[in-house]
Amino acid sequence: MTVAITDEGVDIDLAMEHLDLILGEAKGYAWLASCGRAEVVNGKPKMINWQQESFAWPAERDDVREYIETHAMTRELFFCPFVHRSGDSKRKGASVERQWVVVDQDRPMTNPGALRPTLVVNSGTPGHSHLYYSVPEGVEVDKYQAFAKGLGECLGCGNDKTTDEGFLRLPGTRNLKHDPPTLCEVVERTDATYTQQGLSVAVNVRPSAHSHDRVPGAQNRSQGLQFEPVKPAVVPRSIKRALREEDPGDGTARFKRTMRLVKECQEAGMSQAEALWVLTNHEPSVAKFQHEDRLRGQVVACWEMSTRDEGPGTHEDENGLSLLDLDDLLTRGIEPVEWLVPQVFQRGGLYQVVSYAGMGKSLLMLDISQRLARGIEALPGAVIPDGDSTPSKALTVLYIDGENTQRIIMSRLQEMDVRGLNRLKYASMPPLLPLDTERGGAEFVAHVRRVQAEVVVIDTLSRFVEGDENDAATYAALYRYALAPLRADGVTIIRLDHTGKDQSKGARGSSAKNTDVDGSWIIQGEKNSSRFKLVCDKDRTGDLASVVPIRRTQEPLGHAATMLGGDVPTPSDGLLDLDFTEVDEGIRPLVEAVDDAGLDHDAGRVLVARAINKAGLKAGTEKTQRVIAYRKARGPAL
Repeated sequence: MTVAITDEGVDIDLAMEHLDLILGEAKGYAWLASCGRAEVVNGKPKMINWQQESFAWPAERDDVREYIETHAMTRELFFCPFVHRSGDSKRKGASVERQWVVVDQDRPMTNPGALRPTLVVNSGTPGHSHLYYSVPEGVEVDKYQAFAKGLGECLGCGNDKTTDEGFLRLPGTRNLKHDPPTLCEVVERTDATYTQQGLSVAVNVRPSAHSHDRVPGAQNRSQGLQFEPVKPAVVPRSIKRALREEDPGDGTARFKRTMRLVKECQEAGMSQAEALWVLTNHEPSVAKFQHEDRLRGQVVACWEMSTRDEGPGTHEDENGLSLLDLDDLLTRGIEPVEWLVPQVFQRGGLYQVVSYAGMGKSLLMLDISQRLARGIEALPGAVIPDGDSTPSKALTVLYIDGENTQRIIMSRLQEMDVRGLNRLKYASMPPLLPLDTERGGAEFVAHVRRVQAEVVVIDTLSRFVEGDENDAATYAALYRYALAPLRADGVTIIRLDHTGKDQSKGARGSSAKNTDVDGSWIIQGEKNSSRFKLVCDKDRTGDLASVVPIRRTQEPLGHAATMLGGDVPTPSDGLLDLDFTEVDEGIRPLVEAVDDAGLDHDAGRVLVARAINKAGLKAGTEKTQRVIAYRKARGPAL
């Protein structure tokens, strides 16, 4: 298929010209994405069925064009303006080079003439644009975010794309948010180019010969959530008095004191970096925390807690209690589910996974965790319900392991043959205080917030509480001190536990373990078997599958669901024994097309979808997943 300019305005040649200009001759992987649009909800269109794919650049340039031609008429198209080193995951700081600095302008510019862009692209929404600034010598990776933020501030419009991992609309394609659809197009080209030094001066970023130097207040990626302090013009007397207060000694009381000081700094109009200067430059404060880094982390955690956006559908009463706006929620309706693992774990939920020893629950969760952290499909073969979605980028996962040593963990990861795990934060045998205590819970929450974890795995629960396992008060305290604050942050929590002698009764100990979770899964099967199943023991949401058959693969070590669409009934003997000799008639032509393309039986989504498209067939996300699941479970074609 060859498309140039169509009567709907789609211009594939313009799209490719733009990619050639922006991506240049950098060698690596180009990332493109597409999505459809659902019905308008509460006046706003909702993005659905987001999919992203990588292509070797510039070697697979023709495949990129084919991808655009395939989707340009029916879906919205986006691209990442930076070539990345990996085709498996796209993450911040992993681009090959940065010869452009980009501003995503979604708010009116108060100072539009401040700096002349090299390229102006209208996104298709009136008043919104993408501004590209050419820096031929390139921008160092740890300076890019400062430049991008500085440009947004210089123009007076802010910038919603301040890292090298975001997506922008592709010129020459359509914006489906509007009726009729509008065109994303290049509206201005200039000969403006910039040097790092010149751009530094223009946007007030401190120039430096050292790549590790940062703008005051900018995030230091190499050391987590730490900010370079900036001295405030004035420190109010009330804050000075609070700093002179006697050390409360107890960790929880100290955390509350830091929170109070941070709030006072906010009320005084200080920035986060200024608040950090106030506390870290007060010698008694540093001495009380024994180490400046620990104080820095607690300041940042408190700052985030006090400024957390409650989101739509909420408001505060006069006493500061966050209340639901029920009328607004009813008007907006039920939002589609975002699944970390389709039909198993929803984003923001609290779950437990239990089994008797030796069933491999830690192996399963390590595999899912590393895949989430790499931004790839968490459990291949798991079917995404219509209208729902999965994360479009890598997530930060914090894995707290009280059972496995570093040697065991490294051995398992080597068997999985994975790299690029910078977003998987792993703590082996951590010296945490019990999470069912006020101090232990507060410090744990601070740890999670410091690394900005979006998913937390606790392996195994009994290792991190001090109360009696049979006492309901133990788990009430655990929820109150450690889990409830993280749930309020939207963090997904998955805790592993052991079953008792009767596996059908779920986790051993108090039945209170089951009261606070959104879903509880029991692993059933035979020890050392390559096949087992997740059986849902509790489902508060009503969205979880009743049974998810799992196959454990070797070389490399991994896991895949063998769902062919919806729930799979439990076989009469209680073990997984599915017959894969008969293919679902709804996907037979698709399976045959993929087999004819010569793909391995365990080929992933990108290759399978491409083979289906080249055969002239169409398949949505659900059918594609069913094809993948069937071929993996069936094995090589005969």
